[in-house]
Amino acid sequence: MQYKTLLQLRTKIENDLDLQDELFITASQLNDIINEAIDDAEAEIHNTYQDYFLKVGNIALVSGTATYSLPSDIYMNKIRHISYTNGAIKYEIKRMREMHGFMDQLYADQYPSTADEYMYRLINQGASTGVQIRLFPPAQETSSTNVEIWYLRNAATLSADTDVCDIPEFYTYIVQNAKCRCYEKEPGHPNYPAALQERERLKQLMISTLETMIPDNDNKIEIDYSHYEEHS
Repeated sequence: MQYKTLLQLRTKIENDLDLQDELFITASQLNDIINEAIDDAEAEIHNTYQDYFLKVGNIALVSGTATYSLPSDIYMNKIRHISYTNGAIKYEIKRMREMHGFMDQLYADQYPSTADEYMYRLINQGASTGVQIRLFPPAQETSSTNVEIWYLRNAATLSADTDVCDIPEFYTYIVQNAKCRCYEKEPGHPNYPAALQERERLKQLMISTLETMIPDNDNKIEIDYSHYEEHS
């Protein structure tokens, strides 16, 4: 599967629309249009098959530290799973739910030796730090590998001509979406209605492809028990 660069995507659009000598859309503006089209594709992918963007990393623990930054490329703070592994000790680090209350957090911080396992909450203290993970109790060790986090990432934003678009299966939709945005710069363009129809066709093709994009062919619907977990 070939991954295309920003330059390749922009050149394709310029060639198809004869924009090489046009002044009403600059290269910089076209780059913005391409990134907007990528954002649209990204949203559709997350709404249809979010594990397309599933990624795994680590949270580096520092002894005595409770608050940690989320991965810089996380999408809308969407965490799928956090786990702890230290030799034979393995468990899921669960999100601290409302049933635990703030006093439980206080006790976990004050008496960390009595806490059997780590738990976490997401906190948002403003623009200076953004959303962060608050660990209960604070880390009892220093380790860069004991805590593993599975999360949904953002699609790559393309700035330099050599930057690579990481949605290779759906380049045609991204390019067609960008073409429609270019036509919108010229109100009443005769090619706009047909371009919109083609964009919609490619969008539906993308969605139908994502709906069957299950790696092991197991397409049984998973039952969501989260409602029961919230009340257990």
